[in-house]
Amino acid sequence: MSHGFGRRFVVVALFGALGGVACGSRREAPPSPTAETQKNLGGNWRLLSFTPLKPLEQPFQGLLDAQLKALTVTFRGDQYFAAGPGVNLQGRYQVTSAIGDQFSATLFDPDGVAYPVSARFRGTELDFQSHNERWRGSGVLARAAAAQ
Repeated sequence: MSHGFGRRFVVVALFGALGGVACGSRREAPPSPTAETQKNLGGNWRLLSFTPLKPLEQPFQGLLDAQLKALTVTFRGDQYFAAGPGVNLQGRYQVTSAIGDQFSATLFDPDGVAYPVSARFRGTELDFQSHNERWRGSGVLARAAAAQ
């Protein structure tokens, strides 16, 4: 299994994706929806599930199975950090649109490859859809306890 594949999987699984650049604003102005989404994403999330649209070949399915309930994604500012079995990487993300609890975002892997996603906050969980051709599918991230 190639190292590049692992990075791509994690980026997509993150939804991986998310967080617009927050613009400074005057006190009177309400925060932008993308800035609110970025704020709500902040912290640690654990991958609960991911269901690909098309069945994965065995090496890829094995990687996915190893990450379920083990992969932790941390969002801080416009950066994400992912750690799980055999995975340790970081990249940047950008919220491209947000309305209420729903948003679209793009995650960028360490090589700058873009992975578009859409997502919806649902209590302490985040439902997401990956729109990447290889990793097209849906998944769920759950808010995780902060690392000590």
